[in-house]
Amino acid sequence: MNTKLKNLHRKYIHLTNKLSKVAKRNTFLGEVPKLKGLKSKRVYISTWCLKHLYDKRTAVEYEYIVEYLSMVLKFPDNIYTNLPNRQGDLVLHRRLKDGDYIAIVETAKKSGNTNHVLTSFRIKKKDMKRFNKV
Repeated sequence: MNTKLKNLHRKYIHLTNKLSKVAKRNTFLGEVPKLKGLKSKRVYISTWCLKHLYDKRTAVEYEYIVEYLSMVLKFPDNIYTNLPNRQGDLVLHRRLKDGDYIAIVETAKKSGNTNHVLTSFRIKKKDMKRFNKV
C-alpha cells in the first residue's frame, strides 16, 4: 500500500464496522497533470473516501486501489469530464495490470481550495465510452 494511505487506513479505517463514522482527516496524494481551468494540481484524499472504498469494495480490490491510486492520479492514460448528473468533475483513467481503473476527482471551485478524490474503482472498457475526453 501507499505509505501515506496505509498509515491513514491503519489509524482511522482498519477494522471499523460497515457504515460506521470516522474522523475526517485529509492527506496529500499527488499532483494531476496541468489542465486548463484547474485551480490547483494538488489532490487530496479524506478518511471519508477511504471508508467509502473500504465499505464498498472487496478486500483485494480495496488494497489494489489504495496501492495504485496515486499512480492513476499522477500518470493517467486519459482524462475525461464526468457525467453532468454525477458528483465530481474529472475522471482519471489508467490501464493497470489487473484492468482499467478510474478515480473521480472533485476539483476546487475557488483558488486556495483543494481537489479531492471522491471514489475509485475498476471499470469495463466499454463503459468508458460514456465519458468525454478533456
